[in-house]
Amino acid sequence: MKISLALLLVAFLSISCFDSSETASNKQVFDFKLLFQKQVELLTAKERKVLKRSSFNFSGLGTPSVLSVNWDKELELFLQLDLNKPALRMSYDSILVGYTKVYKLKSTENLPIKYVAINSFNGKANILAKVKVSNMLYDSEKNLNATIESGELSFYKITGFQKIVFFPKSFYAISAKVKK
Repeated sequence: MKISLALLLVAFLSISCFDSSETASNKQVFDFKLLFQKQVELLTAKERKVLKRSSFNFSGLGTPSVLSVNWDKELELFLQLDLNKPALRMSYDSILVGYTKVYKLKSTENLPIKYVAINSFNGKANILAKVKVSNMLYDSEKNLNATIESGELSFYKITGFQKIVFFPKSFYAISAKVKK
């Protein structure tokens, strides 16, 4: 009895002294990649089209076009919002404000995805993200926005710029409404 009590005490002390950084490395964040993979599958199966507008260098949003799209390619930037990669999990702080969960890049990190936020309320989710790449030859920034209503993507928008050395900065905007 004394031996089993001693073993139990040792086990308890071992667990309580366990390094919390190991458990933190198993930390899960909201799976944005899976969310958009499911949207690709759903929209492809339902053969959804989009009403799309685009603009380049503030030329104004062009005439809307109804298009059939390859959803894998269309949502590629959203699919790259994978914060659950083992190398990235500890790079983001999560903040909950009301119905909004924000994953913000820690100030000590230098990764392209600066933040991803999801606001979910009454069957509607809005996802916002900023992706920024900067080096000596190239600067780019992409602001992503997607709205999911009743489990299906209804709207998305991508705005941003790119600047290549020796060339002027180019701005772009794409907005699309998914046709039901």
